[in-house]
Amino acid sequence: MRYRGIEYEIKAGVGRNEWIWIVQTPKPRRGSVIGSRQRAIFVAEKAIDAWCLRNSERCEERPTAA
Repeated sequence: MRYRGIEYEIKAGVGRNEWIWIVQTPKPRRGSVIGSRQRAIFVAEKAIDAWCLRNSERCEERPTAA
């Protein structure tokens, strides 16, 4: 998947309702979430937003809500 021009992945974890997110920045970031897949997407996109605050020249603008 892609958000703000940055690739990221969401994978099923080992545990029940566990999701692993991986953000493909120059130094990849990763984490895990217990809950829904949508929550994992939210957390990964927030990690991208945080990275983009420090590296704005490498990111696209935030998508606008329709």
